[in-house]
Amino acid sequence: MTTPSTEAPFSEISLRVPDKLHFQLVFRRELPQAVVVREVKGVQFCVFDSLGACMANLALLRQALGQAGAIKAVLKVLRGRVFYLAHEQGRVLHTGWVTFSFCRFYRVEQGDAVIGPIWSAEAARGRGVAVYATQMILNVLFSKGVRVCFIDTSNGNVPCLKVIEHAGFGYPVGVFLRD
Repeated sequence: MTTPSTEAPFSEISLRVPDKLHFQLVFRRELPQAVVVREVKGVQFCVFDSLGACMANLALLRQALGQAGAIKAVLKVLRGRVFYLAHEQGRVLHTGWVTFSFCRFYRVEQGDAVIGPIWSAEAARGRGVAVYATQMILNVLFSKGVRVCFIDTSNGNVPCLKVIEHAGFGYPVGVFLRD
């Protein structure tokens, strides 16, 4: 008969952790009313939420995304997504997408909006253009009846984290690991 050992079966355990762990921070904002927008002088805002809006501003869409990208964007808009951009004298400074009721990385409710991905040109950084565009799209979403919006970014994307903070999203409500 053998007696059970009182010693742990392992005397040493190794754990390998990456030098830098990449993860996404998820932010949520409720919209009980329209957002106060910090305007940026000379910057205009465009929303592409219908075929008519896409055709009316096709030159800006092509500039932002290229010819093939513009065609893909029109198809996405026709399937219910929203594209937006901020420009100055026709030069695109900021772009973003909005998806409704779906995110493949975290749970959202029916009718919620997920903002992203977003992009800002070097010339726009530090001028408040991204905050302006984000606040403007929040107001567009509010006017469409959306009351909850999400946005996420990687833990190392400090410029985007500042945009999210200045756009009024507050603290992260979730996190998920990135590949």
